[in-house]
Amino acid sequence: MYSEGPTMRELNTPLLSLVVLGFQNFETTTKPCLQSLVPWFNDSEVEIIVVDNGSPDGSGQKTARWCDAYPSVRCFLSEINRGFAGGMNWGAARTRGRWLLLTNNDTLFPAAALDAFKNVLHTLPSDVAMVGPLTNAAGSGLQRQPKTARLVDWTRRRRLVKRNAGQFPCRFGFCTPGLSGRCDARLSISSAGRRSRVAGCNLCVSFCCCCDVSGCTK
Repeated sequence: MYSEGPTMRELNTPLLSLVVLGFQNFETTTKPCLQSLVPWFNDSEVEIIVVDNGSPDGSGQKTARWCDAYPSVRCFLSEINRGFAGGMNWGAARTRGRWLLLTNNDTLFPAAALDAFKNVLHTLPSDVAMVGPLTNAAGSGLQRQPKTARLVDWTRRRRLVKRNAGQFPCRFGFCTPGLSGRCDARLSISSAGRRSRVAGCNLCVSFCCCCDVSGCTK
């Protein structure tokens, strides 16, 4: 039986678009993060986008100069501080990949981290639309349900998210370490008939959620 191969658009679409959002303190946050990503700068499956979120301390200019040495890295400087969610979505709107990885600028990627993650993405079932690392050390304290949380608290949040789920089915502007820390992204994924999954590998330190945006209009 004849099977059509990938289209030209699919061939030119990276598997993973990684957005690094920076704000101030380039030398101590964004720069180390980018240095840890150098092994993937020429990886055809990985697109790296760096956004400076209107830093008032000259970090935007430092980011741009640093990225000039790496033509494969796309750098965007916002004239204003759009906030965390706004900055992430501003960067996400400029991506081309199937999967979107929102990354804090204090993230450090160990050797082979993205290679292991790409292997996970290649093997995921088609109904999985969000994946995160197997970790409880991301530092936010949100990875596990707080012991003090009441059922009414989670129920109220669930109702709010389900009521507004159509407003953010694919793009998320917040950190979701280990997937279980924040339930709003997972509920949005579920309401769209998709699933989330925890990757069985230790990906990196301070890792944000990765979402399948292949069906989204950016």
